Amino acid sequence: MTLFGIEAFPGLSPLRIGTLIFIYFGSAFVRGILGFGAGAPTLLFSAFILPPHEAVILSVFISTFAMLTLMPAGLRYGKIRIASPIMIGFAAASILGVWAFANLRADWLTLVLGILLILATLGDLTDVMTRFTKNLDITKPSVPLGLGFVSGFLGSIGGAGIGYFLSVYIRWATDKPEIFRATNILISTFTNVWRVFWFAIFGLLAWHYAVALVFFAPAVLAGNFIGAKAAGRLSPQRYFRVFQFVLLIGAIILTLKGIRGLI
Repeated sequence: MTLFGIEAFPGLSPLRIGTLIFIYFGSAFVRGILGFGAGAPTLLFSAFILPPHEAVILSVFISTFAMLTLMPAGLRYGKIRIASPIMIGFAAASILGVWAFANLRADWLTLVLGILLILATLGDLTDVMTRFTKNLDITKPSVPLGLGFVSGFLGSIGGAGIGYFLSVYIRWATDKPEIFRATNILISTFTNVWRVFWFAIFGLLAWHYAVALVFFAPAVLAGNFIGAKAAGRLSPQRYFRVFQFVLLIGAIILTLKGIRGLI
């Protein structure tokens, strides 16, 4: 797949490129329903096709485009008062996270991605974050600031799992499903744009990501649109557990892949 003489996916077969497009469509569908949650599946499954650094950067780059298309709903219903302390904490810690990401060897990054995705999925499956927050005074401004800081560091290394980590606080702080979704959109848009900015500062971006976006955009827009239409009709709980188990199995396999590369 070439545009203006730039190859989007050097060395990949048409079948693998088609698989990547399908992965991004499915992930955009999840994002359209929930306002978050697309980073984990795109990163996880594309990491079996692309080198880990490429998988993370492509996931964040295309997710930025996808989130910007959802911003009208975020600006209309989202609560900046809830989102802002998370954004501040994220902004501060993500610089160190991107630096660590840029300097990790590919095999180590594969292992880190697998472990972080296992922890994020298990945390959501077992509601460990809900139990953890019972021991916190969640009304204090320091709580969202701290959550943003932790998610900024880990999310900038691993590229995904931020939404699952923050969702417990955002769910507590919002009283309507559309406000929960829209506030997630505000936060996710900021975290993606901020990471892309620092990817550029660290010299990690290349023109082939922009070319890839041209080919992926229709699938992402379609997934966002269909997911947003389904958001008011489907109960996320009906399918989300199955989705989480699939992510967990994939994350375990990715972790084993990373371990095998280090042995």
